[in-house]
Amino acid sequence: MYVMEIKLKPLSELLFRQMAKSNVEWFTYPFIPPTTMSGFIGELVGGESLISKKYVEINDGRFRTLPEGVYSLGGIPEIYEKNKHFRQHYRAKGTYNYESLVWEGNKKLAQVEYFYSSKILAYLISENKEVLKRIEDKIKYKCNNIGKIGVVKIRNTKVKKLKKEEEYEGEVSTLFPVEIAKKYDLNKMYEVPLFCYSSSEDETINWGVIPCSFHEEIRDDCYQVDDIIIPKSLIDYVKK
Repeated sequence: MYVMEIKLKPLSELLFRQMAKSNVEWFTYPFIPPTTMSGFIGELVGGESLISKKYVEINDGRFRTLPEGVYSLGGIPEIYEKNKHFRQHYRAKGTYNYESLVWEGNKKLAQVEYFYSSKILAYLISENKEVLKRIEDKIKYKCNNIGKIGVVKIRNTKVKKLKKEEEYEGEVSTLFPVEIAKKYDLNKMYEVPLFCYSSSEDETINWGVIPCSFHEEIRDDCYQVDDIIIPKSLIDYVKK
């Protein structure tokens, strides 16, 4: 198995809305979920406009898939800082009523959470080295919108061959399912969409949501090369 390490430089604050969001409180994941990273890379590989409104903001019901046999593991920051701000949120139809209180009419106060990081490491995996190299040629040094709010630049990429290690204990380079954690902090546990699929009946997009964490010690079989360590359990989930 091969891995592509992607070094990302955020150029703005980042907001990746959690599954457990509401219209009043917008919580962010402090990392890039695998499905978000898949869409980000898929947009670049697919050759669509680098600044695509429908990709950033509007859910148009379309998959932005990676080539067959390529899987996204998302990306996690080395160091990050969360912050919040308030904004007025209103219905798409209608206008502001400036004479009413903030909670009346079509206005309401929303709390928006976001995070900053100077560097994020993301990963793609595949059994096919050549397809990763072709993706690398298309995405290297490019810049694009990502998530609900955010812009990132791809600073560098490397494709390496992974070796399977048995019964690894310690921290890993990616997200991991909490089921393999030696112990975990509930404040760092998130319901994360690791894969998505379309219903054969009505083509509705469905999400495979798994409790995950990061920057904690795990116990699991892993794949490793140099300082990149990826838990087998995560790979099993994203391949579903």
